[in-house]
Amino acid sequence: MRYLLALVLSSAGLLVAAPAAAACTSGPFTVDWPAQRMDERLQALAHTTGCFVRFDPARFGALPAPRLRGRLATQALLVHSVRGTGLEANRTRNAWHVDRAQQDRFGQRIASLSRTIDARHLPPHRAAMLHRDLRRVRQAIADEVRTQGFLSAAERAGHTRALDAAAARIAR
Repeated sequence: MRYLLALVLSSAGLLVAAPAAAACTSGPFTVDWPAQRMDERLQALAHTTGCFVRFDPARFGALPAPRLRGRLATQALLVHSVRGTGLEANRTRNAWHVDRAQQDRFGQRIASLSRTIDARHLPPHRAAMLHRDLRRVRQAIADEVRTQGFLSAAERAGHTRALDAAAARIAR
């Protein structure tokens, strides 16, 4: 009798533990989520898909996530959830990340190049042209993230080339 009871209890423990250890699945999932706070949305998404989502609720939790309805794969759920917010959805091997990391990296490089322009005491028209080019890159990145919810590899490469070209023009 004890053996049977132990077997039943251990089986019940496995059933309870199964959802907590669920692997990230790609879906598709049928959802009908209302417009809500971003922290609530990402929690619902993690619960539905079994995917771990890294996110800073103190910085971005209060941002609004739009209503989302339909049958979508995990990636589409994330991208549609962050689209229009200025946040990026990116996948690494172990988790999804929702943040502004790529925009921050490009922003740091743009700020550094801008300081270099000012420190070099370039002719005013040349400095103005270089600053304008840097603002265009920054604006393009912000627009792409807002529209898409991510930066593609091709877009990242293009912006890197544009900043490399600006750096070369500054050095001349």
